[in-house]
Amino acid sequence: MKRPPIRTILLTLWASVAGCAIHKRGPTATNHPPPIVLDAAEEGTINRLASISKLETYIQESTAPDVIPWAMAWAGEQRRLAGDDAEARHWWESIKSTYPDHFVANIATLGLAVLNSREDPQGNTLATLQMIDPKGQPDSLNADRYRLLARVAHQDSAPKAEVDALVRKALEYAQNDPSVYGRATNMLEDLVPPEDLVTHITPVDPEQSAVAAIHSALIEDRFDDVIAQGQDFLNTWPESDFASRVSYEIKRAEVEDPTVPDQITVLLPLSGKYAKLGENLQTLITLANESVNSPMTLLFEDTTAALVDWEPTTVVAEDGTETLSQFDHSGHIQTLVEKAVLQDGSIAILGPMLKEYAEPSAQTAQALGVPMLSLSRAFRPTEAGDFVFRGQLSDYKQVEALVHHAVQQRGMKELALVHPNNSYGTQIRSLFEEAIEKQGGTLIRVASYESSAKQFEELAQELGQIDPNSVDEHGVKLTEEEIGELSPTVDFEGVFIADGWKRAAMIANALAYSNFHVGEFRPHKQSPQVHLMGLNTWHDPRIVEIGGMYIQHSTFVDAFAMQYATPEIDEWVRYYKENFNQQKPKVHHAVTWDTTRLLAAAIVIGGKEREDIRDALVEAQLEGAISSGTQFGEDREMDRKLLILSIEDKAIVPWVGPEDDKESGDAIAP
Repeated sequence: MKRPPIRTILLTLWASVAGCAIHKRGPTATNHPPPIVLDAAEEGTINRLASISKLETYIQESTAPDVIPWAMAWAGEQRRLAGDDAEARHWWESIKSTYPDHFVANIATLGLAVLNSREDPQGNTLATLQMIDPKGQPDSLNADRYRLLARVAHQDSAPKAEVDALVRKALEYAQNDPSVYGRATNMLEDLVPPEDLVTHITPVDPEQSAVAAIHSALIEDRFDDVIAQGQDFLNTWPESDFASRVSYEIKRAEVEDPTVPDQITVLLPLSGKYAKLGENLQTLITLANESVNSPMTLLFEDTTAALVDWEPTTVVAEDGTETLSQFDHSGHIQTLVEKAVLQDGSIAILGPMLKEYAEPSAQTAQALGVPMLSLSRAFRPTEAGDFVFRGQLSDYKQVEALVHHAVQQRGMKELALVHPNNSYGTQIRSLFEEAIEKQGGTLIRVASYESSAKQFEELAQELGQIDPNSVDEHGVKLTEEEIGELSPTVDFEGVFIADGWKRAAMIANALAYSNFHVGEFRPHKQSPQVHLMGLNTWHDPRIVEIGGMYIQHSTFVDAFAMQYATPEIDEWVRYYKENFNQQKPKVHHAVTWDTTRLLAAAIVIGGKEREDIRDALVEAQLEGAISSGTQFGEDREMDRKLLILSIEDKAIVPWVGPEDDKESGDAIAP
């Protein structure tokens, strides 16, 4: 069965034009169903599944003999309007076999004719649409009947007056149901007489309408309605994009949607190889929470405990092949996120940190409807939906800032990129390509290397288009020493090195070895300079020592640097050192501190409802931010003005342009 298209629900628009009962729209009916059937059918204009549920309950449970055939007829129509043609056909065919002499047999006959019509009714089907008396028929059925007949009349070149009359009938009968009215106005748009033009109403998609109704019932604590309507939804639209959300709302209803005010779950690796980092952040989050006026209740969950105790087992395939089982990271983090909401009642989640958990945790949080502030750098977890935010400094925000710096602040239009040949490298390449195009630059050359590489001379030769198999004028292959004297082709002004500080320094050395003018090294007077640039993984003082003269004047971005000290940052650094054995804080410490405090501020604004906290996260602003960001942007990433840092005179310092000074503000990237 073809599913109805997903459209935006505009119930407020419909409310402005609707208001009369179903049986009072269109020509006067002489055959009316019982009031309880009409009331249930009328509910279908707003909540299709609730209407279906009531009507089919009447069929099963009613002791009034006249209710059942009418309920069957209207249940068939509501099923048709919900896009469930198979069930609609079931009810109407049952009527024709069980109640052949009852008035509702006419409804069943017309309903089946509309189902069979598609958009080009012919023969007996067309005759049925034309001949059955509209009196006593559901208005929505009459609307679609006359919509079809109007289109047929137009195709048959019928007189305009005849076409206009059919169009008006279709619109008249349709006006009680926004979905039907929207379909009629859309499909008859070219036929509507000018004097009958009305304001367009976006059709209410029955699938989205049902989702909205189920969610409203959950918010209003009508848990039985959530379960009943949710199961109906899953039976009607098992392949829906909303199926996961509805399934979780059923689960929330089954446990009566527990919520503990001010309580959040914090997902951190507290076991295994990341335990030290996880414990450090646990202490830091606790301190950040204690620093706010309205502290949250923190419930810490170890994301790696199960992995520490897990042992692989041998899996035998059907063909006898044996493999070792893999730990189910997605299933594990999904269970922890479910526990946070369904069992612990947390109103928000902070974390997780590890990249393998970022995407599945975000998808689960979105389906559960719980705000999540991810601490992972993984590739855009916020794409899961509007409940997912990221406090951690993301790669794509860094790339945006770095490319803006290169193209707009330094005027470099022709650029190159080197990156590891792995999934991270593939992602980072796409980010650079997107950002360079956006800024109006050109990516001249891209070169990659194996993630295990320790020598980068071949990479440098590839970047400079130096052929390692070059020959002299006599066709004799050049020696390695002779190849080392060749000059590279330099048709770019800057190179982005998408790797950590150690590899960046090694690549800078390899570029110098291949006669690139990098840093303080110039092989020839006429050699064009190539500027080296990177992300915040360069932010380690050891890059200066290993990179030496070749890494000088290189630039990179970060969200936190003690070189940009303000009184607030100085105070926070002292506070951090006092609590962590005089260790210096790094960017992920500053980011985690700010993210924790911003979540606390949002909970003060939003209260205990998860949706309200989600909305508050967009509005909340942080005072005294340490990591260059005070609030979330429209993309639900922390909106930061990243710092531009430069390697000068064997130290990492704020970047200063040739015509700028340190007070100009030009060392800040948007």
